[in-house]
Amino acid sequence: MKKQIGVIVIIVLGIFSLGFFISPKTFFSETYSYPNVVEDKINNDVLQNDILETKENNLDIDKEEPKKEVKNKSKKNQETINTKEEDIKKDTNVVTKTDELEELEFQYEKYGTKFYKGYYYNLETKSDGTKEKTLQYTIPVVIDASLFDGTAKSMREEAVSLVNQNMDKYNEMLKYVNEYRKEVGVSPVELDLELSIIATIRAMEMAYTDNVSHTRPNGSKCFTIFKDLELNQPNYAGENIAGGYNTVQLVSEGWKKSEGHYQNIINSKFTKVGFGVFQLKGTSYGTYWAQMFTN
Repeated sequence: MKKQIGVIVIIVLGIFSLGFFISPKTFFSETYSYPNVVEDKINNDVLQNDILETKENNLDIDKEEPKKEVKNKSKKNQETINTKEEDIKKDTNVVTKTDELEELEFQYEKYGTKFYKGYYYNLETKSDGTKEKTLQYTIPVVIDASLFDGTAKSMREEAVSLVNQNMDKYNEMLKYVNEYRKEVGVSPVELDLELSIIATIRAMEMAYTDNVSHTRPNGSKCFTIFKDLELNQPNYAGENIAGGYNTVQLVSEGWKKSEGHYQNIINSKFTKVGFGVFQLKGTSYGTYWAQMFTN
């Protein structure tokens, strides 16, 4: 009797589990479709389970040789190690404190993000109170994204131009996507111009805020961009994003190696795709990528 009850319980649980897996509603909410997506983050010099690639430093740092400082030590300081306190007080060139000083020179502003040139100094305070500033290095581009105010509509015109410029890259990426789909017997997706504009805006949003995230700068989910552009909201969509890759091949292979992103790429429900790439100096990753899939 106990064995029969156990068999019945196992059968019931099996049917329940199968129904949970194949239920369209559950499948919709648990896959990488609106509104749920798998987020990837890239951390500096660390490769974790949800990381595509180690972060690359894309800042161009122009280092300058620091000025050589000649310290005029007193004769007594040169002759003996046991220097008396009064002798140190007489030596006005003894450095008592060294700080790093940052000076930013404003260059321009775009979409509320401000761009500066950074100068970094060693600031030495001597025992007599005088200060000496020595330039250590410069950074050509330093950004402040705290006041970013770009919108999908305000960025659309630039995105359209970028799509035309990057069409060779997008066609190359399409080959990788459809190659991966062919490997698992899934029909190819078509490259969609409007989705590429959307994906390009998403790449621009991440670049101008220096943040790789499925959450948009205004705090909303990535798929709200359809509404912002007054487009019909798809009932099934997925987004892949990345930062720090230099080529289409590298980012495509990175997505393939990441299970969540790979599942978006080979999802048989998707029939259309758009791609976006945007480069911006002074940011943490330099290059930002996006893929937007819909049915």
